[in-house]
Amino acid sequence: MRPVRLFALTVVLATGMLALGGCGLLQTSAPASEPVATIASPIAQTVYTAVGFVGKDGMISAYEQPLVGQAPAAPATAAAPPPNPGKLLSTRDGGRTWHATSLGNWQVDAIDMVTHRVGYLAADDPDVGYAVLRTADGGRSWREVLPLTFSPTFLRASGAQGLLVLAGGNLYATEDGGRHWRSVHPDVPGIVAASFPTVLRGYAVTGLGILETEDGGVHWRVRYTLPQGLVAQLGLATGATIDVEPQGGFAAFTFANCWPSGCPHVVLRIAASGDWQIVSGEDAGPLPTVTAPEDGFAGGAQQLWTTGPDSVVWNGAGGLWQSTDAGASWQEIGAPKAHQPSPAFVDVSGVRSGDLWAIGQDVWGGYLLHRTAVGWRQVLPQPFPVSAVDFVTDRVGYGIGLSWSPRAIVGTRDGGRTWHVLPGVGGGLPVALSFTSPEHGYLATAGISPTLWQTADGGRSWQVVGAFAAPPVSLAFSDPLHGAALFATGPGWPLEFALAQTEDGGRTWTTEGLPDAFQSLLTNTKPTVVTSASALFPTPDRGYLLALVQHVPQLWGFLGSRWQAIAVPGGTQARGNGTESFKGVAMSSPGARHLWLALQPNWSQAQARIMRLGPSGWQLYDLPAAVSLDLPQGSGAVSAFGDGRAVILTNLGPLETEDGGQTWRLLAESRR
Repeated sequence: MRPVRLFALTVVLATGMLALGGCGLLQTSAPASEPVATIASPIAQTVYTAVGFVGKDGMISAYEQPLVGQAPAAPATAAAPPPNPGKLLSTRDGGRTWHATSLGNWQVDAIDMVTHRVGYLAADDPDVGYAVLRTADGGRSWREVLPLTFSPTFLRASGAQGLLVLAGGNLYATEDGGRHWRSVHPDVPGIVAASFPTVLRGYAVTGLGILETEDGGVHWRVRYTLPQGLVAQLGLATGATIDVEPQGGFAAFTFANCWPSGCPHVVLRIAASGDWQIVSGEDAGPLPTVTAPEDGFAGGAQQLWTTGPDSVVWNGAGGLWQSTDAGASWQEIGAPKAHQPSPAFVDVSGVRSGDLWAIGQDVWGGYLLHRTAVGWRQVLPQPFPVSAVDFVTDRVGYGIGLSWSPRAIVGTRDGGRTWHVLPGVGGGLPVALSFTSPEHGYLATAGISPTLWQTADGGRSWQVVGAFAAPPVSLAFSDPLHGAALFATGPGWPLEFALAQTEDGGRTWTTEGLPDAFQSLLTNTKPTVVTSASALFPTPDRGYLLALVQHVPQLWGFLGSRWQAIAVPGGTQARGNGTESFKGVAMSSPGARHLWLALQPNWSQAQARIMRLGPSGWQLYDLPAAVSLDLPQGSGAVSAFGDGRAVILTNLGPLETEDGGQTWRLLAESRR
């Protein structure tokens, strides 16, 4: 018999409890205390710091950041290694297999692989200090070639023997693989990046403009100064980057007067005459004394590569961008992300060869992407959904969103250990999904025309069923014909709700009434204090409605013909600066006599709560403090597919329990 599931799509979670007794709902009291759940084995997030690829041979530097299941490491001493020793992950087959190499105390900040065997990295050691290391055997061994007093902020190789290093405002250059170095001392201090297209000719950027040398850095002159009017409008330059190749060059500056969408910047190009000209700028209104097209991306001067006379690739805070018309227009070449890290990508490799590899880092952890002929692919770790999850059986499940792509639709056939990207739907952003069998399900998208989609082949293809006036807050189908959707309506966020039901697979919808007590509560409540709501219908004649009103869960149950309020017991512990308070909720049910709630506290650092209601009453567990359920609005965070089995989406990835919530383990083993 197929398990029937409750499915809710909201931000995160609220506290409260109810019980089912016989054919009706029975109010129960909370247990005396909430035990803390455990996470099986220590779990650590992998933090990536740099990437370097030449063809299919590549490496990424990383360290493990313990999160749960073990005590914090003691501070490092001169006689003890650091709490998170660094390592290199190397591959020779494009990421299908990896080999880990320990670097001891070294923590890597930058990698530049020149050939399959020769490469450089910038690193630091708490005992030794900062240094540049070189490998001649593809990363199996490294030797120190340049000790430094300050952390290197720039590392650029030119051939197997040439290397330019910037540290502490000083430039160091070698032409023999690090056996001999020369120090380059510009006349103007404050250099933040440099580029040498030849041994003698080089460029450097400061907070004021661009410097040029024609004798290998012995003498420098100011080649370009930022216009005073531009600085007066956008503030002082807080970041800059430059890359000049024999075929041309580009530079970029980021300014101090930032706004929520990003910080203003300008991109410059070197002309055939050697003069620098602004070719594009942040959309900040007219720039005094500057005539330039305005691009539409926010970002900072993170990394920039010249790939041709008129082409350039930019790694800014908003993503990866490319211009093929000398900076007049830009196209995003990295996929948009659901949760913007800062910067969007930590490091990028392979730009000049056109075979792009990029690593990113956000609240969900680190990830390695590879651009292929058919688009971007996540190589490491195994991708997993971050915005919604719905398991049909203990093996088959579906999800919405990847850490770097909110439009992704993913599926699993092995209980969530591996996830595969499924074909997407045209148009809007997926916000809700509900499957009735391993092959049949529904998907709702938001956008200019909110749409309901249907699949009959496990997500391999999608067909339009109909359109919504607004995207649903939650979507729940009990079988291929019967379903329900909850919509936020009216002024404010959200002041009123409309509940619609369908009996023909979503082609037509009938608006149903909400509980009178709930409508009255909303009428007398300010819009800003009703933060989320969910509607669940595991069967056509049984349903639940949950809303957070002033951060307190309000719950109603529908049995056959009428709604009745269900008391939600509060917790016995006061967390934060007052009583129990929550900012979101997710619900699920594997059947009529079981209900799961996942509750996100309103206080920072507070423990997320899991509640499970069965025939014997409520079971409550607080997850360890490092586990967060703070998901985007409209997410399905819980999927229950057995009496004691459930999956929840967390900042660690999907976690699974088989004992009702007492112990949890990470589904994607590759994320350990």
